Amino acid sequence: MFERPKSGERAVLVHLEIFNETDREDPSEFTELAVSAGANPVALVSGSGKPGPRFFVGSGKLEEIHQSAHENNAELVLFNHALSPSQERNIERELKIRVLDRTGLILDIFAQRARTHDAAAGCVRRRRGRADAPHHAVAPRQAQGLRDNRPGDSPG
Repeated sequence: MFERPKSGERAVLVHLEIFNETDREDPSEFTELAVSAGANPVALVSGSGKPGPRFFVGSGKLEEIHQSAHENNAELVLFNHALSPSQERNIERELKIRVLDRTGLILDIFAQRARTHDAAAGCVRRRRGRADAPHHAVAPRQAQGLRDNRPGDSPG
């Protein structure tokens, strides 16, 4: 296991054209979402293919993401796709870097902009309600976004 960084702003963005995907996501919109969340996109890894069950991407694309993250000193990898909890965990273990999917990124933005404690807590409940592993949820008192530790993270 690896120690998660407090969190990072330097982010590698991952966007794949998925075969048979009816709702095509726009990479430029995703970049704007990342910036809105406080991330500093340093690279975009793109491609096409069919999602896999273990890492979502193939081994070659995973290596490309790893290399891009290492070369750009990225502290975060953002996927422009919905990942399963096991895919997020597998990718994090393989890359030894924090991973968020599109839904987690959007909820992070909502939590940052929440004006009340209850609103921030609602974002946490929605994230946990997705049946995702709760390690991505932002604690209500820490709803500051990408730069904060999440429950279970070690300080410093």
